Amino acid sequence: MFQQPIPWKWLALESFESHIFSYKTDVWAYGVTLWEIFSLGDNPYGDIPCTPEFVIKLQRGNRLSRPQLASKEM
Repeated sequence: MFQQPIPWKWLALESFESHIFSYKTDVWAYGVTLWEIFSLGDNPYGDIPCTPEFVIKLQRGNRLSRPQLASKEM
């Protein structure tokens, strides 16, 4: 894991795995921020701690659920 405190709930999977940061990882962070807005300030991923198990869950495809106020249209 990282040496300094970081906003891990907003990090893309490749940032955890390879410490890669790019415009693509910024888009992931922006998506989490939008999730917070549309969930009216809920805490992303709840009270799940930053552990290797969290990263494994992301690797297995677990993602934030669609907030109630977000559109179902794509």
